[in-house]
Amino acid sequence: MDSRLIQYNVDTRWNSAYRMLDDAWKAATAFVHVHV
Repeated sequence: MDSRLIQYNVDTRWNSAYRMLDDAWKAATAFVHVHV
């Protein structure tokens, strides 16, 4: 799976929520760096 895609479906809900938030944080940080 492409590492740049947000991962929604994992074994446990906690892991899923954590990964979504982690991916969103990385995407937001990258966007800020590109947008500036």
